[in-house]
Amino acid sequence: MSLCLDCVLFTLKGKPVKENKYVQIFIMWLSICLKNAGLDQNDVLHIKMDSDTFEYLKNHPVFVALHNKNTCVVKLLLCPPPSTIQEGMMMKYIQINYEQDIYMYCDIDVLITKPLRLLIENMKPETIYVHTEGPLVDPNYSGCFTEEEISKINKNLPGFSAGKFIIYGKNLYRDLLNSILRVSYVNSKIHYTVEQPFFNKGLYGLNINLYNIDQTVLGMDTVSPNCHFYSKNTTVLLDAMGEPGDGEIHFDKIFNFYILIQSGIL
Repeated sequence: MSLCLDCVLFTLKGKPVKENKYVQIFIMWLSICLKNAGLDQNDVLHIKMDSDTFEYLKNHPVFVALHNKNTCVVKLLLCPPPSTIQEGMMMKYIQINYEQDIYMYCDIDVLITKPLRLLIENMKPETIYVHTEGPLVDPNYSGCFTEEEISKINKNLPGFSAGKFIIYGKNLYRDLLNSILRVSYVNSKIHYTVEQPFFNKGLYGLNINLYNIDQTVLGMDTVSPNCHFYSKNTTVLLDAMGEPGDGEIHFDKIFNFYILIQSGIL
């Protein structure tokens, strides 16, 4: 099956791109992706990027070299520089037209350590594959639910990561993103986990009679949060989660993981 892998990179409006640590994080992410993801000519790497960052990167020798090394099609969607982190993170929910079988979104602080075919080879249509992080009642996931809605939440319901998810089904892709955007239109509160509460409420707002939610593929065997449960044999995604929007902390974490992966220790 073919794959469209989507990611987001942005620099806040008015900020110097060269001081943006996420640009360096993206370079490392792209390097690891090209080495390990197993993307071929039937796949697409889709990058959503603001125009200021692109103007900087198009003359960056390492980015140019990595871009030229691509074995898959690369598509770029340019956006205006966002004014806030939330506005930048909402770029991931801009709908794109993709021809591939499977759509995957991946934050650039989620390093790909093995071919993504290991995740998608046995996927079923009309299913979204998500990573469970904690209980839905935690505000990091339920921050957009009303107090009345929270009072009715089953304490056993899971809260999902917005940093990586996989969708098999173009109708599901459109319905999920539309559902998330509807939530964002009526919620102005600033959340610690930025747009993740939008993602969770939008996901739980889907018609469960039409679509399936799978929590097993992106589970403990394949996803390692900050090297917890990491297995050299089974881990596909190493997620440097935490401290949303803090470029310094994320750079240090990603840099250390990057060195360990390139050395073969991870």
